Amino acid sequence: MKKTHKYSNIYFLSDLWLDDQKIFTQLRLLFVGLNSNNIVPDAFVFMGNFTSRPFGQEWNDMPMLKHYFHELAKLIENYPSLVNGSKFVFVPGPWDPGNPVFPKPALPHFLMHPLESVSGDNLISATNPCRIRIGTKEIAVFREDLINTMRRNCIIDPIKNITLQEHFAHTIANCSHLCPLPENLRPIHWNYDNSLWLYPLPHLVVCGDKYQSYSIEYEDCKFVNPGSFLGSYRFVNYEPFNDETVTFCEVMDID
Repeated sequence: MKKTHKYSNIYFLSDLWLDDQKIFTQLRLLFVGLNSNNIVPDAFVFMGNFTSRPFGQEWNDMPMLKHYFHELAKLIENYPSLVNGSKFVFVPGPWDPGNPVFPKPALPHFLMHPLESVSGDNLISATNPCRIRIGTKEIAVFREDLINTMRRNCIIDPIKNITLQEHFAHTIANCSHLCPLPENLRPIHWNYDNSLWLYPLPHLVVCGDKYQSYSIEYEDCKFVNPGSFLGSYRFVNYEPFNDETVTFCEVMDID
């Protein structure tokens, strides 16, 4: 991404369950609000899971998932300013198709094809984790439910005067690794282990987790969890060239 002016911003949304109609309702409200206020984000980063249950439990999961992405493409197509001016980045979650070994491969092309036909080169099907660079700012994006898993498997109890979220951020920063867990819990393809390294620390680390949302700064790096979009309809607005501002936004439920 090449924009470097102070109005640049990136939206991060996690747990975009496309098999829930409320998600489409809230996305429509978000897009209408942006369109009516002439706001065109540099990018939308949509993190999985993209369905409300793990992929592969039913024989028709693949055609259904393709149908959901087709419906999302039809929704996005209604807003030409976003189609032409924003990148759409899709990061698979733990329940989405693909090998569970990290780094998890990008969603297959035939699922993304309806979106590609709408947004063309502005569509990016990314691995999990992935990196985003905008100007001089580097962002690491990782979608995995880590906090509770790491708490269950920690050797030393968290320090009592800091929150669990702070303890998590300090741990992955000090380990310089996005997923410092035993291989039997979270297997890693060792030839690509460097994709999970956090040395040197980027400017922003987005850890999409079903845990409650948070924003923490440690060692001049911001650690952020947008939380699940479903239910709260919250997302993160990151402004890389406006003091690296992180804002939690909410789409108001019309119900």
